[in-house]
Amino acid sequence: MKTSIDNLKVLIESLGEDWKTKLDMYLKNEDVDLDRKGKNSIEDFLQSCMEEIKDNKVSSLQRVEKKIDNDLLYKNLKKYLDEALWTFYAFAPLRALGAVNAQEACDIMEQVFNRSVLRFHPNIMQEYEKYHFDNGNAFIDFLNAQDGLCSYIIGKTMHYDAMLSFVHMQTRLPKELCKKLVDMVDGNFNELRLNYIIERLNSLCKYNDN
Repeated sequence: MKTSIDNLKVLIESLGEDWKTKLDMYLKNEDVDLDRKGKNSIEDFLQSCMEEIKDNKVSSLQRVEKKIDNDLLYKNLKKYLDEALWTFYAFAPLRALGAVNAQEACDIMEQVFNRSVLRFHPNIMQEYEKYHFDNGNAFIDFLNAQDGLCSYIIGKTMHYDAMLSFVHMQTRLPKELCKKLVDMVDGNFNELRLNYIIERLNSLCKYNDN
C-alpha cells in the first residue's frame, strides 16, 4: 500500500487546483462533483491515513499536515479519521492489556461477550473497573464497538478467515485476541444470527411506526 503522502500527491493530481475545496467537501459529506478517478484518489488517501494511524506512524501524518498547509482542512481531516476509527480507539484498553497479559485480556473479552453480546446483563455497564477500564464512558464505547463488530460480521455472514482478517483490520488486537473473539462468534453463530434478525425486525417496526 502507498503511504498517505504518496496518495495525497495522487489526489492532488486527480482533483486539480481545487483539490483542497473538493477534499474538504468530501470530508464534510457535502455534494461534490467527482469522477471515479477523483473519488478513488480520496478514498485511497483516507485509507492510507487510517492504516498509518493504526500503525502509529506519526511522522507520516505530520508530512500530510505540512503538505495540506491548511489548519481548518487538516482539522476536518482529523475529525473524519477519528470518527472512522471509532472502533479502533474503543478497543485501545483491551489492546494495551493484551500486549502485556494476553490470557487476562482473552478472559475479559469472553466475559464481556457473554454478558453483553450473546446475552445482555444490565449491571455490566457499572463494572468497568473489573474489566480494567478507567471510566464508564470508555467501557460503554468498548461494549458498543464489540457489539457493532459482531453484528457486522453476522450480517455479512463472513467466512472464518474473513472474520479473522476483518477483526484484526478494525481493532489491531493481538492475533490471539482476534482468534478468541472470532471463535466465540463462530461458536455461537446461530444464536447471534437470531439476535441480529430480531434486532433488525424491531428496528424495522419502529421505523414503520414513525
